[in-house]
Amino acid sequence: MGRLAGCLLLGCCTVAGAAEPDLEKLQPDCSQLGPGWRPIQGIRLNDLRDLSRLPGVLRADAGKLVAQIQPLGIAAMGDYSCAQTSGAQNVATVRAFRFADTARAEAWWRQKYEYAGWQKHYARVESADHPALDSLQINKRVVRRGPYWITAQQRGEGQAHLQLLADVLARLGATPSR
Repeated sequence: MGRLAGCLLLGCCTVAGAAEPDLEKLQPDCSQLGPGWRPIQGIRLNDLRDLSRLPGVLRADAGKLVAQIQPLGIAAMGDYSCAQTSGAQNVATVRAFRFADTARAEAWWRQKYEYAGWQKHYARVESADHPALDSLQINKRVVRRGPYWITAQQRGEGQAHLQLLADVLARLGATPSR
């Protein structure tokens, strides 16, 4: 994806649309992770049908991303990252994908995570009001909350991604996974 991947990692833009809630409102607070953490602006597409507000250099790459995720029923997406500014590279990222409706989110979840032998790759996480799984291979948690499919992962040591995930879930009115 070239420039778009760079945008997702280095940050650049928000594309607002009419859909609610605005994915900008899900931006977690990096300061909760402690001193030395800073936000990395990612891309937010509140309406995958309207890429007109993206800079021209990103529009084509964003179009490729949209072509991949829109057929799944995804209507909007947001990428939120925080980086530790000192020491080893440590980046915590939460990505929220909002489906057109809860039924499509549930169908995608079943297809993606409820296959024969899923227990070899994921462990179920206790949760108050939403399905959640931890990857057994990488430092990653996936959650489904209503029409949202949310991934949280961390490149580096620690649990910062889970703190950011809890913040995003709270902004959606959900009880965070334990």
